Amino acid sequence: MNYDRPALLESLASEYVLGTLRGPARRRFERILASLHNARMAVAAWESRLHPLAQSVPESAPSVQVWKKIESHINGARAQRTASRAWRLNWLRPLGGVLSGIIMGVLIVKMAPSAFFPIEAQQEKALSQSYVGLLLDQTGIPSLLASTTRHGKRLKLKMLKPITVPAGQALTLWALPHDQAGNDLPPMRLGSIPSEGKGELILADTAEKLLANVSRLGVSLEASGSQPEGPSAFVLSGHCVRLW
Repeated sequence: MNYDRPALLESLASEYVLGTLRGPARRRFERILASLHNARMAVAAWESRLHPLAQSVPESAPSVQVWKKIESHINGARAQRTASRAWRLNWLRPLGGVLSGIIMGVLIVKMAPSAFFPIEAQQEKALSQSYVGLLLDQTGIPSLLASTTRHGKRLKLKMLKPITVPAGQALTLWALPHDQAGNDLPPMRLGSIPSEGKGELILADTAEKLLANVSRLGVSLEASGSQPEGPSAFVLSGHCVRLW
């Protein structure tokens, strides 16, 4: 494998920092880090991009129950894997035809996505460069995850915890831009968002044009149906970072 390829290093470095690169692949990449300067630079770049999000989440000490579950998992993992493997094999045998159909369906979607998804959605999904925001409530609990591709116009929203909204009001998402000198500019209204579950906002322009100078996002409570020029007090706020 050619680890000098920038695209490959970017992919491995991002997964390494996020913690999704595991097992032999992670150990192999750690050996590469010891000998390849470009790999270390890629990891450092991803750490700097994600640092604001990590810093925004307060530390939380694991409970006694969590430690007990970890110990139980470690002590019983080997025996469970052996029993689980045999059980899965017996369970899967009568489903061979069904699984073959599922696998074939996945292959068809991968080979001919235009038959299943709009062209615009495919183009946005193919772009790995993204803007991501993690917003916390006033007690420091992560409450909203927002993400969009760099050149896309769809802002995906996921409420990590439901927000109580008084009657006659709605949650409004704001971008907080700054100029090149770091001075705050007027907040930019992005739109109303749901109080729970998932949602989506269609941006007025591409994320690159709207969010390039935005380092923070905020959510305020505003009168339903209104389009205020500025926000009231924020009930959620957090960093917005570029992932590239």
